[in-house]
Amino acid sequence: MKLKTMATLGLAAGTVAASGAIFVAVAEKNAEKNNGTKISKFENLIDNMGVPVNYGESQYESRIAPFADLGSWHAFALPDYESKGFWGGFTQPLIVRKEYPRSIGKSLDILQVSEYDIDKKGNIVEDSEVKRPFGTLPKNKVHIKQYPGGLWQEFEFDDFTVQLNLRFVQNKTSYVKYNIVNKSSSKKAFKLSWHGETFPGAKNAIQTTMNKNAKVTENAFKRNKFGQILSGKGAGKALYYIKSAWAKNDLSSKTGSSKYILAEGKNGHAPDTDHTWSVAKVNNLNYFKNHAAEVKLAEVTKTTTNGVDKYTYKTSTATASDLTPIADASQEKVMKNTMTIKFNKPNGSGNFLGHSDEWQWNMKFGQDVNITTGDKSYEATLKKPFIVGANSSNHMYVGTSFTFTAEERLGFKYEKHGDNEGETVVGQIFGKGSAGEALENVKEADKLFQKSVDRWERYIKNLIGNDPNKNFDYQKVAVKAMETLVNNWRGNAGMLEHQGVTPSLSIQWFNEFWSWDTWKQATAEVNFDPKLAIDNVKVMYDYQVTQDPESKKLWNYSKVRAKNDVGMIPDLVAYEQGETNWRDTKPPLSAWAVNNVINTIMDKLDPNDKDPHTGKTYRELAVNFGKFMYNRIAAYHAWWYSNRDGDHNGVNEYGGTIFDGSGGWVNNSKQTITTAVAWESGMDNAPRFDSNGSSPKDQDAKNFDNGLEYTIQRNKDGTANGYVIQQESVDLNSYMYAEKRYMIQLAERLKDMGVKYSELAGNDKNSKTYKYLVKPGIEDRLAQVHSFDKTKNIMRGFGKSFEGDIKAFKNDLNFLGNYINDKMYDKKSGFFYDLKWKLGSNNKRDESQDMLLSNRGAGPEGFIPLWAKAATSDHASKVRDFIMDPQGFNTYMPFPTAAKNNEKFEPDQYWRGPVWLDQAYFGVQGLERSGFHNEATYMVDKLYRHADGLMEGAPIRENYNPLTGKGLNAKGFSWSSGMYLLMYKNFIQSNGGK
Repeated sequence: MKLKTMATLGLAAGTVAASGAIFVAVAEKNAEKNNGTKISKFENLIDNMGVPVNYGESQYESRIAPFADLGSWHAFALPDYESKGFWGGFTQPLIVRKEYPRSIGKSLDILQVSEYDIDKKGNIVEDSEVKRPFGTLPKNKVHIKQYPGGLWQEFEFDDFTVQLNLRFVQNKTSYVKYNIVNKSSSKKAFKLSWHGETFPGAKNAIQTTMNKNAKVTENAFKRNKFGQILSGKGAGKALYYIKSAWAKNDLSSKTGSSKYILAEGKNGHAPDTDHTWSVAKVNNLNYFKNHAAEVKLAEVTKTTTNGVDKYTYKTSTATASDLTPIADASQEKVMKNTMTIKFNKPNGSGNFLGHSDEWQWNMKFGQDVNITTGDKSYEATLKKPFIVGANSSNHMYVGTSFTFTAEERLGFKYEKHGDNEGETVVGQIFGKGSAGEALENVKEADKLFQKSVDRWERYIKNLIGNDPNKNFDYQKVAVKAMETLVNNWRGNAGMLEHQGVTPSLSIQWFNEFWSWDTWKQATAEVNFDPKLAIDNVKVMYDYQVTQDPESKKLWNYSKVRAKNDVGMIPDLVAYEQGETNWRDTKPPLSAWAVNNVINTIMDKLDPNDKDPHTGKTYRELAVNFGKFMYNRIAAYHAWWYSNRDGDHNGVNEYGGTIFDGSGGWVNNSKQTITTAVAWESGMDNAPRFDSNGSSPKDQDAKNFDNGLEYTIQRNKDGTANGYVIQQESVDLNSYMYAEKRYMIQLAERLKDMGVKYSELAGNDKNSKTYKYLVKPGIEDRLAQVHSFDKTKNIMRGFGKSFEGDIKAFKNDLNFLGNYINDKMYDKKSGFFYDLKWKLGSNNKRDESQDMLLSNRGAGPEGFIPLWAKAATSDHASKVRDFIMDPQGFNTYMPFPTAAKNNEKFEPDQYWRGPVWLDQAYFGVQGLERSGFHNEATYMVDKLYRHADGLMEGAPIRENYNPLTGKGLNAKGFSWSSGMYLLMYKNFIQSNGGK
């Protein structure tokens, strides 16, 4: 399912750059209010204990489960009970860059406590401190645990107790709260110190240096209305804007199409009679996003020819009176009480981490400290004794942030404008600003910490509700699933405009975003955090192909790609644009996800509740989300008919694109096409893509000795726009059938919520969304589809009203449902299969050679028609019998990805036998939707009880051995977690699938 290398698709991988930081908070006297709450019921559901050996330990898969929250790109773990030398510190300080998780040290914040003598007058005796090492305590006086949203350590001495509590308060920032409880009748004074060190550097790996109280210059440039960052390579120079233009809150200062560009003076000077200005050559205005400070003042004239925008630049001369400074936003200051780790760019080539010297890990102490640093180590000690009154407690904070750029450290509340559709995109997810703001705002430390506690209480309330205690074992699995999803949550950074959830923080390559993973995860996430679910969908749709030449995703736009693939969602998107996989997409499940998000908000949560991230009601989020997504989903749906229907009969095949992201021709060998096809199905090495008799055990399709035949997908004029295999897949067409049902439901729901058809994003013909997506991606594309006889009625009448759209999709359902049941069902075995077809001598499909691929054995694709509600009741009954047969899919852990009686069944080989929870969930929902409730609940119970360690402390795995229940492949896997969460909500809590 997951990519390992872009090369196997015939694409080149991209490069990357980044920066980072850490910080600390203050001492207050309010205790955290989490005692006796629901959080305390769910301790140690995930084993976060361990100490890493070196930075490369997590190179493939970390043996230690990391803890993260709020979309952070850094994480921590706990010391285990045998690692006494690390008690009082949080281990495995881990950063994520591109898809690589890396531990940068064993621990960076090990606390040491010494106690001062106090004389009879209550004065502290100088030089009297005595170390109170945690490692001398018996284990029954040491408590180390994980709980929802936090990590905890507690050390009980006879007369005082030290408590450490780590929580994330913002998407770049975590706090550790240090609380000392004095159990004696006399005040106490303590010396507190911290130390840590990073792992030794290595060429082309992580190289770090430490600094204390560094004098730094931060360039806190603002953004203009169009989201252009007023910084870049020229950061630190004075920037100016045109006075009259800014006063209008617009860049247009003249009539017509002329615009003036924000600019900087030569050599950093303000413009005057001695300094003329020149213009840099740029291709489009989007260039300023990363290079604004390099662009000089120029008059820009925009002309449009045949729908193509062209910009011409004329050098201009300006005087100081023409311009007004924004302000030189450079700030030189001393980062007091802060230990900073800088990541040095390694020498030589092969910088696989792609990091830059902008990264920072900043650790700020909430009270004044003396800091000493070495190249790889530091020690920090409070300047004043830490006083705790008799029978009282006192606490302080230390904050840590990891950031990629100076902007993340200082923060900008930047917004996405344009055609004013959808919601404003805010740069930071939680809190008002950046990591730096959270760092400096120490007076709010207690409030921020408690806000984290409250958020997790809300999560558990949303998830569990009033579910009775008899379901507690299942509740624990649901909470563990939720915690896993949150651990894998990454915030917007790099080329990612929205936050989302990746497959697994624990494993290399799995810290990127796949489309069908996203649809499944969002369907689960809405049950505890609707905003996260909405953004998770948007992080993929940000990369939907459009014809917008000013798109931030430059690889999104090229003449050939814009012509051929408008509406397509790529298989994979990532922090770094070059990692995006444009060669294929994934099965169409986004309408299912969007409907589930909106329906859960409106029907299962309180739609009048306010979202803690935005302050908007959940209902507002749902309405705006539906308006934003409706036409975008329709464009993606239409793309399947123009680009994945090789014989133009209205039934789809998996395939691959012809062009790479920049518009160049990709490697179009049969091997790379086959790989793209298998990846597009999501089932990388499924037996249905084999030739007869082959049984490869490699999980990558590159080693297939297969008999797949493919054809070039062509437009009416004969031009090529993609490849497809000559095999109509039953799961793909069932997903398309379901998507039509969900588009009908979405239209009906939006009508019920009072949305007017004209309010849908893209229905305003003056909007960019209409011009660059709806017009070419729906109207023009459907005209192309309708030019073929057999597809002339696909989505016929779409685009005029909700009623017309509903009618169009209902007509499609009749045709496609009949085709699936008539052509893809095998009466002999009582199951559905893919249908292979061939071209005849006239280069058209010869239906006499159609072959149902029952000879390749049964797989989960054959029960997807039940989930989609496409199967007739008679066919559903026969499929039920096949599923419940122990030689079919009713194995020890049910729903293997090849039926047990399939001769290609391999119980531990990725998509050739292991149980994937998404397919299992579709299986139980298919049974439930077809009226087989008892069978569905029976299989759900087996999925819970036979997954090794699921009901105890084992991590949720990527997949499971169907014969033994042993967990396989990645730990802490998101979509498996999402499916268990949905099974809890729909089968355990409500005792019935939805």
